Amino acid sequence: MSGNIASLADARERRASRLAREHEQLVSKKQLADHFAVSVRTVERWVEKGCPVAQRLWGGSGAPRFHVSAVIEWHAQFG
Repeated sequence: MSGNIASLADARERRASRLAREHEQLVSKKQLADHFAVSVRTVERWVEKGCPVAQRLWGGSGAPRFHVSAVIEWHAQFG
């Protein structure tokens, strides 16, 4: 029973995080690197390891854009 309650609480927390991100500004690799005080190459390694990319730009470049809050959560678990 308590497992189901924990599951529900986790699901609600994930949904709240997603909703908050909808209004969060997207940042480039460079901006993300500056935020974490790391190199752009480190951010590229994070992406290779599964760091969440919010979207990729159209027009051939395919440059990734990130939600800082999502990367903070990911980094806390996997970084």
